[in-house]
Amino acid sequence: MLRPWQQAAYDEWNRKGRRGIVEAVAGTGKTVLGVRAAAEAVEAGSPVVAVVPDDAARERWLATMEETMPSCRIGSLAMPSRTWHVAVLTANTVARLRTADLDHHRALLIVDDLHRYGAGFWPTALTERFPHRLGFTDPLPPGDRTVDSVLLPYFGSVIAGCDYPRARADGHLAPVMVVQVGVELTPKERARLNQAQSLVEREIDTLTGSYGAPDRSEEFHVFVEQLRQGRGSGAHHANRYVQALGDRAALLAECRAKMDLVRSLPIDVLRETQTVVFAGRAVAAGTVAQFLSSAGVAAAISGPALRPEQRSALSAGLRERSVRVLVEQRVPDETVLVPHAELGLFLARSHDRTEMIRRLGRVVTSAHAGRPHVIVIAYVVGSIEDPAAGVDGSFLSVAHRLADNTVRTDVAGLTQFLTEWAGQAAAVAAEDHAVGAAAPSGVHLVAHDDADSEGADTHDPDDDDSVEDMAEAVPEYNDLLDQLTKLEFVATGDEVGDLIGVTDPRELLDEVQAAADAGLLTYRSLGEPTEDLLLVSAAVGGTRATREQAAAAIAQWAAESDDPVGELRSVMSQVGALTVPPHRLIQIAAFLRGRTPSGLL
Repeated sequence: MLRPWQQAAYDEWNRKGRRGIVEAVAGTGKTVLGVRAAAEAVEAGSPVVAVVPDDAARERWLATMEETMPSCRIGSLAMPSRTWHVAVLTANTVARLRTADLDHHRALLIVDDLHRYGAGFWPTALTERFPHRLGFTDPLPPGDRTVDSVLLPYFGSVIAGCDYPRARADGHLAPVMVVQVGVELTPKERARLNQAQSLVEREIDTLTGSYGAPDRSEEFHVFVEQLRQGRGSGAHHANRYVQALGDRAALLAECRAKMDLVRSLPIDVLRETQTVVFAGRAVAAGTVAQFLSSAGVAAAISGPALRPEQRSALSAGLRERSVRVLVEQRVPDETVLVPHAELGLFLARSHDRTEMIRRLGRVVTSAHAGRPHVIVIAYVVGSIEDPAAGVDGSFLSVAHRLADNTVRTDVAGLTQFLTEWAGQAAAVAAEDHAVGAAAPSGVHLVAHDDADSEGADTHDPDDDDSVEDMAEAVPEYNDLLDQLTKLEFVATGDEVGDLIGVTDPRELLDEVQAAADAGLLTYRSLGEPTEDLLLVSAAVGGTRATREQAAAAIAQWAAESDDPVGELRSVMSQVGALTVPPHRLIQIAAFLRGRTPSGLL
């Protein structure tokens, strides 16, 4: 039997000629609705092709089909269509197929999690010979080019499914508590923030007053992005605005007090639950993961540079609970699932409502837990993040509207809160905790009207982190770390020194040693003939020990291997699951030999 929202969405899909995209947040039953549509199509004699993002989703679909469609024959497009009812394919499988392989089936096409596929996927999957089409997705971003030009013309209109308020009201999700923790900047950080904020405001005035940028946040974002693509003074001001946003975001996410907050977290709690930390840039993510790993917490970093085998190993660790903390960078890797997450810590955030919903979906999951899930929002007092300032409505409105309780506290109060939360007996029903969990000392209970005072519709152009995401932020520590990040986390000292203007080997070594002492990178001497250094950023993941082992293996291979190309696979196996791009290793080995990468290959 379908839930009320599922039935309403299914009826609407049928009324619209069995075409449409159903929006629903994670954990509310999209798979069940998809299987229902598949079952009715099979009963009517039509084959079904269901496309899912990964193997974990495929297993979920197959398990649901086995329960609700036990006589259904599962096949593949390599088999004659008369021998199977439903083919459940991963996106990777579809990407390898020729368009004709899909064309010859006049079937129902179901695509799960539309928001997780790249633009290059669609020409293969979205063929015109599927008369009936059903897509599922988290809420889609307004004004997205792929949505407007590809998905809506193919699937038809968007069908309202289940957003967070409805899911919360219907009891489909675990109860949620939001904890706001205010932190203070140092005087030096405050001066830098004021400078960045002043520049943001000046550029907004210039862009709106001199170049006609609209006032509304979403339209302003589109205008600035388009202006940046051109030349002249307009592009100059648009880029200055974006850079200032990046400076501000980096400072807010990576300030000393937020890093101290991470160090204050109760380690025993992190060891017994599963946590997602949203840390922003690679430098901050590396710092957080390094501290947690050194404290004995199994932590890992996700990011776009992960190789497929690394991503699979990370997903398995999260699924099997051997990885306890996932540290996410600015852009979440939605192919990595966090199935047991109960705690989310936001050090950096996006003010883009759609991305915020997807990030919250990491922690806000199906109602099966014996205690509320917790979302910790760290904010800088007196900044745009501060709830008292009333300008962070896009972020706070989403978080607070799904929360059963919202509390405010300081760092010490957070430690106490999490300790008490972790001690709650799992056997106690979740609903008993949703409204009855006592706030520990030092915690102020916030009424929902207060927490959501500005609402979701209050936006200023400078409060738009979706534009902010386009900027490369200035590093909190020094230029060396920033350039190392741009070089994909692995580089020689000479490469980085040239970029930051440090040519004295002793001066460079001092900077490298300081960053290594802070746990932000590992380095090794490359020896003769260059006497150069190999630098490995902490952002590649792993523990300090695994990074040191990897750096030693890479340094020996790069400087001494007689056959660096032939031995590349061997050194990559020694690097293990660390995010070390193979092409960077080839570039380093070629550089040390005075050759080009193509010449080495």
